Amino acid sequence: MAVNEKKKKFKVDKLPKQFANFVKSKPYHAISPFEQICNQVEQIFNDQVRTECSAKQFSVDPIIAACGDDIDFLPGGHDNGERCAPLELPLIYPCFKLQWGDGPDDRIETDDVEVLCINAWNHYSNVIIKDLIAYIYIVDENGNPPDTLPDGTSSIMVKPASGVCFGDLPPCDENNPSESPTVSREWTLISRGAKDGTYFVVLFYCFSVELAFAWYTGFPIDLVKS
Repeated sequence: MAVNEKKKKFKVDKLPKQFANFVKSKPYHAISPFEQICNQVEQIFNDQVRTECSAKQFSVDPIIAACGDDIDFLPGGHDNGERCAPLELPLIYPCFKLQWGDGPDDRIETDDVEVLCINAWNHYSNVIIKDLIAYIYIVDENGNPPDTLPDGTSSIMVKPASGVCFGDLPPCDENNPSESPTVSREWTLISRGAKDGTYFVVLFYCFSVELAFAWYTGFPIDLVKS
């Protein structure tokens, strides 16, 4: 099939319902069972220390950068009405690029095996993109999966079918952004008796972010003569 130089657009609404809902939803952090166990153990010890500290006689509020000053007061907190609200963050995305082809005349044919390279990098200089994992899904231009062969398998498959881990993407260098570290991973696209036409390589991905901050606060204490 000849290469179509015209840039094609893909509408999320054309994706199968379960994927379209995923794309439309806000990014979230999925917690593994092991992380849940560690969180529970940490909570047990935190509760023990907190119980001991709550028995102390005196409580002193900070005089600089008091916690929650930028959040509306919420009654019912365990310590003079603690404040709790979601932090409004901008949407953060890693950068991706798909590369394929062994030469200028290469084409992805209806019976073919092609290696797809996905490159990922971080274009933020103050954020680490962590634990990036990506999944590939192939759909036609109407958002439908490729046709099924008589043996029940898809006419276009991508291997591995499971998620592929990119690991962490370090911050970019503001002084030399073109040299930002790039992490590349490979998938194999296998087409067998597929219909010719335009398809989309849909990439789903999950990650967390790490930001470093530094600030200060202070607590007044009075010393009396012994």
